[in-house]
Amino acid sequence: MQVKLRNSGPWSITDFDALLKHGTTRRPAKHHLDDSGTRNLLITNADATGVARDLLVRGLEEWPEERIYPASLSGTLPHGPEGRIGIWGVLTERLLDLEINDILGFLLRVPQSRRTECRARLRDEALLRMRGTSPGVWTREDLLSLIRGCGSYTMISKDLLGCATSRNKGTCDNRLNIRRDALEASVLSGLRTHLMEPDLFKEFCDEFTREVNRSPQTRKTPTSFRRPGFWLPCFRKNRWLRGHATPDSGEMERVFSKSGSRQK
Repeated sequence: MQVKLRNSGPWSITDFDALLKHGTTRRPAKHHLDDSGTRNLLITNADATGVARDLLVRGLEEWPEERIYPASLSGTLPHGPEGRIGIWGVLTERLLDLEINDILGFLLRVPQSRRTECRARLRDEALLRMRGTSPGVWTREDLLSLIRGCGSYTMISKDLLGCATSRNKGTCDNRLNIRRDALEASVLSGLRTHLMEPDLFKEFCDEFTREVNRSPQTRKTPTSFRRPGFWLPCFRKNRWLRGHATPDSGEMERVFSKSGSRQK
């Protein structure tokens, strides 16, 4: 993963190719891709232009289709990189802030009270690596070890969530756990019974739609996603479910019934 702030216009395929080759004191990104199990994602505030747009993705779990891989990169990346490189572009500071909070809170279960601390620790460690006082390339375990130190939760078995610090370091006495399906049902129940006041919910839907439509990145977003309405994360199916903009119309029950929760 590479993160670049760019003020000289969108990324062309030539610019991206040069970035993959760049590096003297550190190993260039192109060499990491010699390993068929490695992926490379460029996260940037800039857009892409020309055939480089074929590499655009909308998040960490999306990758370009292999069939639209730019042929001009084959000389730089000769070891089957199709579907393993992407550009997550047009990320404003506001959108990036929302994405980081979502990853730390929803995916990694860092408590709200410790997210500021966690972000500060990640930033400090990143600065050390940029200055060359620590290894430049982060491993997955490097990141998870630091984040777990901020009280995140982790999957301790196929179905159970538990305190990561307690399980991995033994420095926390919180040995409680919760079933994943119970947590999902609790979240859905909270949405249905506490957060669906019609006027406030409609205001949220309207503002969310406006924000999505303001972003240039919506050029690669399906048209249906940009229409007014509400979107609900479906944990089991790893996708979003859509309903109408009026939560009191009975549509909510239809959407909740699709979410995979077995509890009312």
